[in-house]
Amino acid sequence: MDARRAPGSRPSNPLLPMAFSFVLRLASTVSLVVVLITPPVLGQEECYAEFITYTSDGLKVAGVMMKPPGDGPFPAVIWNHGSRVTHERDQTVRAGGRCTRVVEEQRWVYLIPERRGYGASEGESYSSYVRRLNLGGIDAAVADANRLWQEADDVVNGMEFLKTLPFVDPRRVALVGVSHGGMVSLFAAAKAPGAFAAVVDQAGGIGAGRYHVEVGIREMVRAGSRVGTPILIQHGRDDLVVPVRVSIALRDGMARAGKDVTLRIYPGSHYIFDRQPVGEWGRDLLEFLHDKFGR
Repeated sequence: MDARRAPGSRPSNPLLPMAFSFVLRLASTVSLVVVLITPPVLGQEECYAEFITYTSDGLKVAGVMMKPPGDGPFPAVIWNHGSRVTHERDQTVRAGGRCTRVVEEQRWVYLIPERRGYGASEGESYSSYVRRLNLGGIDAAVADANRLWQEADDVVNGMEFLKTLPFVDPRRVALVGVSHGGMVSLFAAAKAPGAFAAVVDQAGGIGAGRYHVEVGIREMVRAGSRVGTPILIQHGRDDLVVPVRVSIALRDGMARAGKDVTLRIYPGSHYIFDRQPVGEWGRDLLEFLHDKFGR
């Protein structure tokens, strides 16, 4: 696997994503994550977000990686963004800013890949893919799910990239994803059973339309039956973008298959995972990852 790391330039006002922080939403499908910047600790090695690339299915995938001070080996979290329809080329994160609190306090390596067609990564954008196919009804829903299965390859290859790094513990790599990213995280875990220490799916799915819900449930339950990894599903009770019944069906399907699955439902909408304070869902997420990483 071809992988490249290059230092990013320091932006004057860095905006860095953190799944456990808060999000400034530009539109209903567009999110930029704004993080709490921690001041440097006297005498401690400074930690900055670093631009990286790796290869997936012949495409260059770009992203940002944050590493806590020290030699490790550290657990690692791959955070998977949701859709940014018509804004796919906006960056989820900019290299060069200080690491987020979750990296420095929890001492986890943090990888934020821009999947194919997003940010600086190669490949057709999601919006272009939808326009090119020009499908409707159930065919559109199936095409959307197929696209996310393809994007899951970028996450699996991101995991393989992390495992080449001497400061990453290859036995403790977890996935966290929201919306499309939650579904992609589940698909990646299905493509690489047992390769991940944990998966957190936050409101994963492909939409609220009748066919999108039906296809989303079918594909997620199919993926869940192949997952060999503990999974925490988190969902807002009042979600109108991806109905909570998608996650309930996923939990029930995985339970029938004898999988290690936990569902937590919280008050709020699809966007509760984008905002501060993180509250109960954030505590549940950190507790779950600490348990699966074995502290």
